[in-house]
Amino acid sequence: MAAVGCCVVAANAQSLPGISADQLQQLQQNRGNPVTNLQPGVYPQTTVIEPQMAPAPMQANREPPSRLEQIMSERAGMRLQLFGYDQLGIGRSVNIPQMGAMQDSYILGPGDEVVVTLRGQENNEYRATVDRDGQIVLPRLNPVSAAGRSLGQFRQDVVAAIQRAYVSTQGFVSIGRVRQISVLVSGEVRSPGVRTLTGLSTTVDAILVSGGVKKTGSLRNVKILRGSREITVDLYSVLTGQAHASTAALADGDRIVVSPLGKTVAIAGWVRKQGVYELPVGRGGIGVREFINLAGGTEVRGNYRMSVLRVGADGRGNMTQIENERSTLNDGDILFVQPAANESRSVATLSGNTPMAGQYAANGTKLSQVLKAPGALGTEPYTLFGAISHRDPVTKLRTLIPFTPVAVLNGVEDMTLQSDDIVRVFTAAEARRLFAVVKQYRLRRSAEQERAINPQSTLGGSSTEPAAQFGSLQNQTDQSGTGQRKNLRQPVDPSNPDARQQMPVPQSADGVDPRFNNSGMDMQTDASSAYGQQAYPQQNYSQQNYQQQNYQQQNYPQQSYPQTGDANQTFPQTQNLPGQSFAPAQDAENQLPGLNLVSVSKEMRRLNDLAKQLRVDDLVLINFLNDRAINVDGAVQGPGLYLIGPDADVQSVLLAAGGLARWADRTNIEILTTTVDPTAGRSSTERRVLSLADPAGSSFILAPRDELRVGEVFSNAGIGSVTVQGQVRRTGTFQIVRGERLSELLARAGGLTDSAYPYGTVFLRRSAALKEQESFRRQAAEIQTQLVMAMSRRDAGSKMAPDSFSSLQTYVEEVRNQKPLGRMTVIADPALLAANPTADPILEPNDVIYIPARPYSVAVLGEVLQPTSIPFRPDMSAKDYIDAAGGYSQFAEKSQTVLVLPDGTARRVESSWFNFSSETVPPGSTIYVARDLSGVDLHQSIVDIVSVVSQLAVTAASLAVLSKQ
Repeated sequence: MAAVGCCVVAANAQSLPGISADQLQQLQQNRGNPVTNLQPGVYPQTTVIEPQMAPAPMQANREPPSRLEQIMSERAGMRLQLFGYDQLGIGRSVNIPQMGAMQDSYILGPGDEVVVTLRGQENNEYRATVDRDGQIVLPRLNPVSAAGRSLGQFRQDVVAAIQRAYVSTQGFVSIGRVRQISVLVSGEVRSPGVRTLTGLSTTVDAILVSGGVKKTGSLRNVKILRGSREITVDLYSVLTGQAHASTAALADGDRIVVSPLGKTVAIAGWVRKQGVYELPVGRGGIGVREFINLAGGTEVRGNYRMSVLRVGADGRGNMTQIENERSTLNDGDILFVQPAANESRSVATLSGNTPMAGQYAANGTKLSQVLKAPGALGTEPYTLFGAISHRDPVTKLRTLIPFTPVAVLNGVEDMTLQSDDIVRVFTAAEARRLFAVVKQYRLRRSAEQERAINPQSTLGGSSTEPAAQFGSLQNQTDQSGTGQRKNLRQPVDPSNPDARQQMPVPQSADGVDPRFNNSGMDMQTDASSAYGQQAYPQQNYSQQNYQQQNYQQQNYPQQSYPQTGDANQTFPQTQNLPGQSFAPAQDAENQLPGLNLVSVSKEMRRLNDLAKQLRVDDLVLINFLNDRAINVDGAVQGPGLYLIGPDADVQSVLLAAGGLARWADRTNIEILTTTVDPTAGRSSTERRVLSLADPAGSSFILAPRDELRVGEVFSNAGIGSVTVQGQVRRTGTFQIVRGERLSELLARAGGLTDSAYPYGTVFLRRSAALKEQESFRRQAAEIQTQLVMAMSRRDAGSKMAPDSFSSLQTYVEEVRNQKPLGRMTVIADPALLAANPTADPILEPNDVIYIPARPYSVAVLGEVLQPTSIPFRPDMSAKDYIDAAGGYSQFAEKSQTVLVLPDGTARRVESSWFNFSSETVPPGSTIYVARDLSGVDLHQSIVDIVSVVSQLAVTAASLAVLSKQ
């Protein structure tokens, strides 16, 4: 076969700006030079043929299922799609590049441009188009027949004619431009009609530009009608990589007919391409081995069990086992390919956030051999606790076994791994999350017990089914009373809405939430919702479970689709047949989640994921963790809950807690431990006090649920501070020691100033304020009781009016909400304290001392003609001050005159006191004259009572007496 002439000189055309290729060709011909730069390969062209319909609004994998797909999927119990329609069932553009050498098998026709190049004694190039007579006419040559002949045959004839007509000249023949053809596409395509293509177009191109084959059309029985000939094209050859006739070029005037869908069989299970397949034309069945090969073969090497679901004469499906791969599958059959065994023997798994995570041989392998490998525990391990998920070889159920990694590394603890064991080691970050989860679990159980005892109690919230998970915990100090420090087990802020994935909440939401109210511990919203119900029942990954989960997860059952073609119906609900079961197949993204598996090297941020990793129920896991937790308290850097294994000693636990605090008493390590005898059904609890100086104390082995407390060295310092203000030389806040007295504090403050008035010292104490507040509440309750009695009197004349009752209710609230001061009467004169040490008060944390300047007046308030402050005079008595204020008013109750002294004490002034000396009324005192309530309606008395409270803050007990009168 002669080579096709091709000399690329595109650079010449680029060197002459503004001159096109056709102009350059004409210029060379005018100069008498042969044209050598217009080979077809010089200017490559690409023909783009757009489809005759708009692209489908949905992708192929989202297209509504056809009726056949619905029937097959319902019978198989999982989604099955027709094979090939995701590729050939959607129209798209077709790119036909016209570059490079044409194949010798290309059939020429009218409209094709042929390029003939002469080299030798005659150098020239000729372009000619196949005319309607199917011939090519060249200079000095007889017409050569071209239409209907292959390019190879035509080239041979032209080269032979050149050799006869020219001397010492060689001829080269190539295709310059491919002709256009018209074909008719009809049948089961989305947009039938006449298509204009090129001579290089194939059957697939014509179908794609016609919108693709509908799911009711056949991919194995596509007919090309060419004159009196009929060519059958099997498009499966394109999809399986065995293309032959389907890629043959079309001819002008061809008719393409896509026949209706023929007989079908389906395959599911462990094959690479599960789905519904059409049988070849003319065949009523297909062999089992041939069908598996058509589906891409099995996914992995192994022994497989094959069964066929076949509809009998009565219309009922029957599942039968296939013993011979040479058996034949008929129309409507479904072949299930399942592994005969799906279990690995003598394999143990190391799991955790470690680069060494993976599978290990379990034959005689010790746990220490796995953990002692460099990097097996990770970069930041928690070495006090680990877990082994062990599956019983008889019951096939899993149990969790604790171990102590640090003890294993030191040779104290070890065990032989069994087949299918999962060894889980934890990082420090994972351990902190587990501590928080166990803590929340205990809080929730305590709340449930409280509700069981007291149903009206709201302790712990009202959640009945909260979802739960645990995530990254905030680095904040625990305020729940456990004393946990920063960077340890800090629970997240429950006020943060984003923290609902980390904390228990009163409603169903994501958070650090053990699902304890009737539902155990569910750390994921889709897990178990009933107490004791297992979200992953012993991880029985049966193929039937997989089938049901996978089928439902794809939202395929009961899914309504819009009316599109013939797929406008609701997909039927799955009805599993007896013995039907499946394992994962080709679509890993959709089907593997049904197994609920988690990577063995993934750091766990959700308890549910950890339970999946260990293949146990999360309720079992949280109770297992709770049983292995101890409480560390006292003088340690990180008090709180810690998980331990069987051989965790005191020294290791204290190191995990951040070490001892500076004030820790190393001789006072108190341990409350409980020994349980399950055979006798008894337990004994004892308290031990150990010393870290004793080797036996530091190596003491702790048991789960022990309470460890590190005592503190007694010190008088650090109990708190008090505040001193007023007439002292150095005001401010002072740290005090245990047993410090007021006189010592005043001396530290530099003593009193010259203008100080110690008799009027205001001494406020928090404990006194609390007692005062409780007194207000009791008095308010007493008044409220008397009000109820007054309203319930039968005598209409003495019965309280409703408006008076409302006014008294306001008074009761004021008494109940009266802000307590907590003032105490003390002696603050240093000279008097020195003379009487027993009167020197012992200070308490948060005490407030205010020493005022010496006053020079006495206040007279209440029922006097002119309430005012009167300058102090030593020779004036209480009556003199009242007379100076104008004397008693018309409504004064002289017997209820109250004298409030500067130190805060108050007493009633009797008539016999009016002649007392000036010492009876010291400067800074207040004289209050109460109102006479006789003859005044009850409503007015209430107004006066409120005025007394606001003006003088007279005790509530005195006000209660006034209101009764």
